[in-house]
Amino acid sequence: MTTESTISRDEYEAVEIECRAALHTAVAKIENVYEFSKRSAEHNPFSAISSRIKTFESATEKCKRKNYSSFRELHDIAGVRIITPFRSDIYAVVEILHRIPGINIFSEKDYVEKPKPNGYSSYHIGAQVEIFSPSTGGTKLVPVEIQIRTKIMDAWATAEHTLKYKNDNPPAPAEAELKRGAELLSELEDILERLHQYDTDTDTD
Repeated sequence: MTTESTISRDEYEAVEIECRAALHTAVAKIENVYEFSKRSAEHNPFSAISSRIKTFESATEKCKRKNYSSFRELHDIAGVRIITPFRSDIYAVVEILHRIPGINIFSEKDYVEKPKPNGYSSYHIGAQVEIFSPSTGGTKLVPVEIQIRTKIMDAWATAEHTLKYKNDNPPAPAEAELKRGAELLSELEDILERLHQYDTDTDTD
């Protein structure tokens, strides 16, 4: 059972240092690929890269919700978000991530092909990144979550998160509107994908 004595700020700070080191390493590796892609004559599947560390409060809330006894059970304290121009670029980025040395992928969840019931759409990757640990004098693998989504998906997720933050239990009509909004944005994604494919086909003629 999760208790305050096991989920402590001291433990969080110890885990947070490791996660921050792993996050810096992961971001550096991904940004290196991003810079090469920007200079390529081919289509660049990256639009933007951002990162964050879960706060103590957020990590504590999730541990209690999941009934975890330690912050080390969380795999998303360190998080990277990659934004792509088009939906097909998500899978191009996933393929690239599989080829980056030092980013060891151990799980994948495709909420693009199969969105969550509320309409949330994104591609989640669980990865382990090697860091040096002064406490042991050796290296260790630290989890980093990587989310890949389009600009449209990110806009919807941000709006949905804001609404849920203001009201943790929105009324049924609001939930229905969120779902409908997600469906409309998915239709827009389809249109943009077809236009992108048309532009790609034209370039190769």
